[in-house]
Amino acid sequence: MLYVETISSLVPEKNFESEETNSMMDLFIELKNEFAAFRKDIYSKVDSFSKLICPTDDTIQNEDPRPSLQREIIETELKYETSMFASVAQTSSAIPEGKFNVLVPVIKDKRVNPKVVIKGARKNSGLKIVGKMPKRKAIFLSRLGPDTTVNDITNFLAPLNLKFLQCHRLKTKYQSYASFHIEVYENDLKQLLDSTFWPEGYLIAESYGKLRNDQISQEVIPGSDSNHPSCLDLSTNTDSK
Repeated sequence: MLYVETISSLVPEKNFESEETNSMMDLFIELKNEFAAFRKDIYSKVDSFSKLICPTDDTIQNEDPRPSLQREIIETELKYETSMFASVAQTSSAIPEGKFNVLVPVIKDKRVNPKVVIKGARKNSGLKIVGKMPKRKAIFLSRLGPDTTVNDITNFLAPLNLKFLQCHRLKTKYQSYASFHIEVYENDLKQLLDSTFWPEGYLIAESYGKLRNDQISQEVIPGSDSNHPSCLDLSTNTDSK
């Protein structure tokens, strides 16, 4: 392509077919020699430039040894992979300098539980069964008068016909008000979170987490209800802090 463009610039297109063969051959030979010299010059420059980038062994011995870019990249990637998988498959011993371990993630086999659990299906029998206990939910009730007792709360909640109720008076920072922890079955929680049921000024919020003994100011006395004999009914002491 370069030969044709050069000839086209030197010889007009209208006279190209009228030139004699010898003249054309001379022109091609001359161009060939020029391109050969040009190519030799380019190769010489490329060779000297490549020696600057990648010096020979003699040059390396005379200069300070420096790692090649390719080696730096490989070492960086290996160090990164080593740190990524060290917590999975690496032992506590350190890796010797200049050596790299091939680390493979460890996949633990899932153990199959050999126990077989069945559920009875017989309807009529002389045996009694204790059904699954419903889940419980609790609320935090505050800003009541300081003389309010657990018995007052149970009497106030009596119209709701709760199947289960457990109430504790809580320790408060100040003596000017009383707070209570009220626990019911999950399906009765909605009634306790109805703002229209409570007097104006009371603070009601759903309570999460287990009630600790050090939070309780007033204990409940075990009792029973008609559906769940093991449940706690409410009784009260008037002691409060």
